[in-house]
Amino acid sequence: MAREPLQELKKRIRAPKPLRVLINGGATAAFYDLDEEEAVKRVVDRLVEVCQSWKQKSGVKFICSFDDDLLMTGDSRGHNRWSIYIVMDVEDLDTVVEMIDDLRQGPVPLWRYFTMAASVGRPFWPIES
Repeated sequence: MAREPLQELKKRIRAPKPLRVLINGGATAAFYDLDEEEAVKRVVDRLVEVCQSWKQKSGVKFICSFDDDLLMTGDSRGHNRWSIYIVMDVEDLDTVVEMIDDLRQGPVPLWRYFTMAASVGRPFWPIES
């Protein structure tokens, strides 16, 4: 680490460029209630399309994702948890808003099947220098 930790803590906080964005998500009960294979396919295909489009957006750099489904199944929101985590660096806030809005747009209303929310922050300096 290049700087002294105490000096780093004393620095004024500023919005970074790019923004570090954490998208939290979870499937809703409506997703788990889909009983027709064709309906599940439409929803999943649209989710893949939206996620891939995020990676292709100008000013967006995909960093990593985490799916917390190894020891859990069903709607995680009832346990005050998320099950999907996506980390990206995004150049501007308008793009983050657009990404969340992508879930409201298009032929399949993904907002019915997934709750997703974005948190905007910065890299955690003790682990990233």
